[in-house]
Amino acid sequence: MKTGLPDINSLSLAQQVAQMVLVRASGYRGDRQRRYPEWEPPAASLQHLVTDMGVGGVILVGGSGAEIALRCQQLQDWANIPLLIAADIEEGVGQRFAGATWFPPPMALSAVARKQPSAARDYARQMGAFTAREAIALGLNWILAPVVDVNNNPSNPVINVRAFGENPEEVSILSSAFIQGTKSYPVLTTAKHFPGHGDTDVDSHLHLPILPHSEARLVEIELPPFQSAIASGVDAVMTAHLLIPAWDGKNLPPYLMLS
Repeated sequence: MKTGLPDINSLSLAQQVAQMVLVRASGYRGDRQRRYPEWEPPAASLQHLVTDMGVGGVILVGGSGAEIALRCQQLQDWANIPLLIAADIEEGVGQRFAGATWFPPPMALSAVARKQPSAARDYARQMGAFTAREAIALGLNWILAPVVDVNNNPSNPVINVRAFGENPEEVSILSSAFIQGTKSYPVLTTAKHFPGHGDTDVDSHLHLPILPHSEARLVEIELPPFQSAIASGVDAVMTAHLLIPAWDGKNLPPYLMLS
C-alpha cells in the first residue's frame, strides 16, 4: 500500500473534488461475481475511477474475508493516493464478508444492559475492538458503524435491531463503548443516521420517511446519542435520507434542495 499524502495544494480542483467521492464496488474481483452489477462497476471502470479519476474511497459489498483482503490490496495498488475503504459492518466484519466474526445485532446488548449494565458496556467495547482489528487485518480502514439511532418505533423496518436500544441513554452508553473499543486500531468510525432514523416506519432505501417531531423533541431524544458519539471521538457522521419539517421547512431533504 502506498504511504504518504500529497500536498493538497498540489492537487487540481477536479482532483480535490474526486477525493471527496466514495464509490460502491463488489468485494469480488471477478466481474461475473458481482451481485449487483447495476450498482457495482466492472473492474476496468473501477480501476479508471480509482487510478485516473482519483476517487477518495470505495465501499465494498460481498465476498469472503480472504477475497476482501485481495480486493483491498488491489484497490490500494491502483490508487495514486491511499484510499479510504469502507464497509457497513455494524455487526462485525462477518456481517458482510464470510469467514470473519459476525456478532449478534446491537439490540441484543441493550437486553443485557437492563440486567448487567457494566457487562453490556464491556461487550460493546469488545465488539468495537474485534470489528476494528479484523477490518484492519483485511485492509478496511473505515467502519460505517455504529448505528446510534434510538429505535423507539416498533414498526421501524430498516433500523430495528441494528440500534443499541430504545432510549437515548442506553444507545449513548453502548454506542460510545463501541467507538472506544476501536480506538486501539487505525480505523475510522461513523455515527449514523443523523439526526436519528429510529422513530420512522418507512424504509428510506425505498421511500422518503418523515420525522415530524419538534426541534425540542429532536434535542431530547434523537440527538443525544450523536453528541455522545462525537464526545467519544467518532470520526464521521452519516446523514439520513429523511424529511424533517422542523428543520427542512420544505418538501425535500436539504441535500436535495436547489437554491
